[in-house]
Amino acid sequence: MLSFPRAWNPRIRVSVDGSEPMPLGTTLEVEPGIHQVTFSLTTPEYSAHETVRVKVVPDGWRRVSMPLRPPGRLTIQSALGAPQAIVAIDRGRRQTTPIYGRLVGPGGHRVAVYESAGSREPRLEAAVQVVSGEETVVTFEPGQPDPQVRRRRLPLTGQSR
Repeated sequence: MLSFPRAWNPRIRVSVDGSEPMPLGTTLEVEPGIHQVTFSLTTPEYSAHETVRVKVVPDGWRRVSMPLRPPGRLTIQSALGAPQAIVAIDRGRRQTTPIYGRLVGPGGHRVAVYESAGSREPRLEAAVQVVSGEETVVTFEPGQPDPQVRRRRLPLTGQSR
């Protein structure tokens, strides 16, 4: 038996060995052996997936902890009075600053600043750590090689969107 306790977001689903996703708070009878358990969360503004391997012994009961952590928010802006910048997060689509409160997974992210939308290479890149439940604000200033990075805690309600 596998048991999946409820977690920080009611939209999180779990799938065992490719089965139809089901909500957390579910108990599932499975054969003994190694199983692939995939946790996923998909909302209009955020998506995360993680797969873990779980061993089930005969007549065993296994509570499976949910590995997904709440996202953080990433804000990218130019300094006050500075022109807007063209940026990309993790080699994604280029956008014009400011970008406010983008939900991203906790951990390391790459922010690249380009001279123009057609530039091949960024003029500046920064590695940014985003913390679960916090907003990371990255501010670029013209002529400065490194951005200013600051963080602030988010209210709990902002994590479960």
